[in-house]
Amino acid sequence: MWRNFVDDLLHAPGAQRDRYPYEARLRVMLHLLAEENRAIPPGELAHLEEVDLRLKTRWQPGGFIWPAEIEAGFPTETYWYLYGQPNIH
Repeated sequence: MWRNFVDDLLHAPGAQRDRYPYEARLRVMLHLLAEENRAIPPGELAHLEEVDLRLKTRWQPGGFIWPAEIEAGFPTETYWYLYGQPNIH
């Protein structure tokens, strides 16, 4: 689902950009699941890294996209995709 959203976002941004803060929860879930389940095949994580790289190439760093009261639980280094927005025209 995350890959599909990022594909849509990068190819036809339209209304997708406004949905980014909501859809980013999928990426957070994937991160948390990967931390909990070390048995995830490396190939699956490689697919996620590919999607991240595609998004990073169009990323504009900025402020935290979710409510400020939960920001402390999401460090910038790990959850970079929660700090800023896709730079899509």
